Amino acid sequence: MENQEFKDFVRLIEPPVQLKSSSSSVKSKPSSGDRITNTRKFLTVNQMIMYLQEMPSFGKHAYYGCWCFPEGPDEPLNGYGEPVDDIDKTCKRLSQCYKCASMKYGKEECPSNTHYEFTGIYDKATRMKTIECLDPEGSCARSLCECDRNLASNLADQQYEWEESLHAKWGNFDRESICRIKSSKQGYSSGEMQRSRDRAQGNGPTLDACCGEEGQRFPFDSRNRACCGNRTYNVFTMKCCAGKVTNTHELC
Repeated sequence: MENQEFKDFVRLIEPPVQLKSSSSSVKSKPSSGDRITNTRKFLTVNQMIMYLQEMPSFGKHAYYGCWCFPEGPDEPLNGYGEPVDDIDKTCKRLSQCYKCASMKYGKEECPSNTHYEFTGIYDKATRMKTIECLDPEGSCARSLCECDRNLASNLADQQYEWEESLHAKWGNFDRESICRIKSSKQGYSSGEMQRSRDRAQGNGPTLDACCGEEGQRFPFDSRNRACCGNRTYNVFTMKCCAGKVTNTHELC
């Protein structure tokens, strides 16, 4: 099944993706528009994921849960709702990481399908595989690559937690009923669902700052929280001392 999905996506782009490459090296057909660009991006991320998996399978982490590429290449980051497992949480963090890159460099200047360069590295001594992002530090391309690299690394650590029942195409996962957010009124509200999606992805009106290391950044509300190392804290009850969160009455 996954092989056919791979063929369907590859049919949209040329030439084929290679392991050591730039995501910009794949030339899209001019008339194909955003779908080609998104498909190219989708393949690049899956390329990273599969490289680090012991048993790589294309499509395994697409259409998975509420956040793992729920619409495939069409809207790669269009997740919403509560993550259904740790793998889904990892995918949600990818959306938040992308949001922080957009906040830093500008939405128009740093779209999610921005190309970047990377390479896969295999250490013969340790038999370990790693991914290295090659664009200059402090660039949009580098930030997005680090987001994807962190995703691939975490999914490799979680590869044996994958559940077929949470896959919309290979299992019986019903995203519409499980991921949708009920409104305060009877039934479902598309407006409420969109607001929930915005908040989860870091698009809320008050999420104006980001915290965390490159590749693991997430947005937060700076009106009542601040960043300390890789976590946030309530500024009214806690403080940051040498990278650690502690109570306000304690000495640093």
